[in-house]
Amino acid sequence: MTTCGHCGEAFIQSAIGRRARYCGATCRKKAFDKRRLDEAVTAAMARGVMAERRRAKRENGTGPGVGDRGNETAPATPPAAPVRPSAAARAAIVRTSRRRSGMTASAMPTLWDSGQ
Repeated sequence: MTTCGHCGEAFIQSAIGRRARYCGATCRKKAFDKRRLDEAVTAAMARGVMAERRRAKRENGTGPGVGDRGNETAPATPPAAPVRPSAAARAAIVRTSRRRSGMTASAMPTLWDSGQ
């Protein structure tokens, strides 16, 4: 004989399957509802206690103020602006052909004569 986890009545266990904790579906449902209610009450009480502590700190002046940012990290510094090369440096850059990578336009083979 086993006792029900909700109502405490004794009931006979089945010989097969997993061990029952409750005498029936109604006790199982009531126990589930009671667990959920207890969890909700505990969470509500914890929220109330924390709100009261924050309120007390604010009134005593020991808590974070309006302008205080708490434990935030400092903002990251932006990267430096790119430096534009001088006109002489830009003129010295050799442009490569788009059709054959790595070859300059003057080194491209001509496909036809220029009329000589």
